[in-house]
Amino acid sequence: MMSPHLSDDEIAALTRRVRPSAQARILRQLSIPFTEHPDGPIIVYRWAVDPKANERAMEYEPDFS
Repeated sequence: MMSPHLSDDEIAALTRRVRPSAQARILRQLSIPFTEHPDGPIIVYRWAVDPKANERAMEYEPDFS
């Protein structure tokens, strides 16, 4: 199953930046909504870049084991 948010590698590929501050700047320029995690990383929900991802995210069940 696919995670409801992009991985760090996917965000780096999307923004072509590694540092969270630089990623945030690029995401703002692209008008892609994101959240800054208190620990520093950027969180981008998959539906923000893939409109059909919302349907697939509903099928995602996290493994809490």
